[in-house]
Amino acid sequence: MARLTIMWLIVVGAWCVKAQSAGRDENRHLTPGEDLHYTMNYGWFTIGKAEIFFDKEMWEVNDRPHYYLQCRVQTTGVFDFFTSTDICLESWIDVASLRPELSYRQVFFGSKMDIRTDRYDYADSITISTYVEDVDRHQTIKVDLSDTLVLDLLSTYLNLREIIYEHERSDTTLVKTHFSNDIYPFGIIHSGTKEEDLLKFDFIFPESDQYKKGNAAYILASKDHGIVPEKVVMELALGKLVFTLVDQRHY
Repeated sequence: MARLTIMWLIVVGAWCVKAQSAGRDENRHLTPGEDLHYTMNYGWFTIGKAEIFFDKEMWEVNDRPHYYLQCRVQTTGVFDFFTSTDICLESWIDVASLRPELSYRQVFFGSKMDIRTDRYDYADSITISTYVEDVDRHQTIKVDLSDTLVLDLLSTYLNLREIIYEHERSDTTLVKTHFSNDIYPFGIIHSGTKEEDLLKFDFIFPESDQYKKGNAAYILASKDHGIVPEKVVMELALGKLVFTLVDQRHY
């Protein structure tokens, strides 16, 4: 189950982004103060819950205002007894550019843990410095600047909300997502269709043992009060993983 949860988190982060979205601070459709709650189903079983919290207050980091987002995913019930999973992601994202400044991750899979902090520096290239707390190790990765932004999971989530709202401008969008010291290519396609009266967007998703080419992977989103992800669906080797919005709060 650990791989399935991590894959979903990558999906959440990598829904979509394009270079032109960075630095655009007018006419945004972001909703600070939002708290979204999801159920997590695998096949016929409800196996957990997820929450995405968007703080209404701005945080000052390096003398610049930043958004703060947190994502929490937990297994529950009987499934938690067999494969306990507790994941917490936090990101501080520059308000002007929507690029991450600092990311923190705390992951527990049963007795295993992964605790790390990523710091992003933007100059001639992107330098991502990571401290892995549970093994007391420092590591660094450098990425060349390009037309495709390299972001963390939650900063790409914010860009998703912007690009989907203006989906008529681009039918297909690509992104590079940094995760565990690797860079993953993802994409999203606006299918131009609706399902359950919601806008449907298909993922361009890397193949793996769990996810095969041709399997369905998509998001259903509403456009009532800015883009709100109502459902995320992935067909995996052993069944369908589905996250469904059950509660939406504002503070």
